[in-house]
Amino acid sequence: MITRKFNLRNVIAIAICLAGTVVFTGCEKNDTPTAVTNFTVTTGDKQISLAWDAPSNNGGSEITGYEVTMDNWATKVTKTSSEKSHTYTGLTNGTQYTFKVRAVNANGAGAESSKTATPSDGTINETFSITSSAFKNNDRLADKYCNFSSNISLPFEWQHAPEDVKSYALVIHDPQGGNWIHWAVFNIPKNCTSIAEGASGTNKMPAGCIELKNEFSTNGYGGPQPPPGTGTHNYIVRLYALNVTSIDGISKNDFKNYSSINGLLANKIIEQAEIIGTYSR
Repeated sequence: MITRKFNLRNVIAIAICLAGTVVFTGCEKNDTPTAVTNFTVTTGDKQISLAWDAPSNNGGSEITGYEVTMDNWATKVTKTSSEKSHTYTGLTNGTQYTFKVRAVNANGAGAESSKTATPSDGTINETFSITSSAFKNNDRLADKYCNFSSNISLPFEWQHAPEDVKSYALVIHDPQGGNWIHWAVFNIPKNCTSIAEGASGTNKMPAGCIELKNEFSTNGYGGPQPPPGTGTHNYIVRLYALNVTSIDGISKNDFKNYSSINGLLANKIIEQAEIIGTYSR
């Protein structure tokens, strides 16, 4: 027979930990989430649009929603866990506002992120935007741009970039496919305003840019290829205007998943523009 001696204090500590109460440092405790990532603001005529991504750390508990305020939490707007944007309308042009957003889990509200912005007169054409000659926003993409077909990389043009932009990053991901990465391009020069059709992997790409591997484990562009019968997939194209001339420590042989890309871009985004293409089989 093997006899073990137990310290009464250790036995009590283990029991309390199992009950969900933290007394000693050996018992791990859940926490509130960290700040949201990629928090951006887009100004418009009497309105401000906010967008963000989930925090890098949920505090050990699932994110249940988000809270947004423009008056330091005197009032707030509640969003679900899948809603990561909000637009305030009816604002006064020329007046500066401070907007805050924070993630919420079962343990409470997490760290807040804050941005200031001033709405101004103007048309939608004066807003940082991205377009494509291949499709309009929310249009179905042609087969030739799909990975199982000709896999021709999509063309894009962008307009009205912020004056202080130093470089761009372009990312295409599929949220219905688990945020599958289809194209990730970094270090696009600030004076660039377009990427030509079929440019991926050729010298038609912007000088000095880096195309990472996609989720198919090939370099550069990998077009839509949703599994048959899984409904319509959204291919979200985001162009980020960045406050740095380059993202260090990456090469064309690297693969970065959606979460890692958000980490690379954290605190570097001035503004972002978006267009969505769709596809189903």
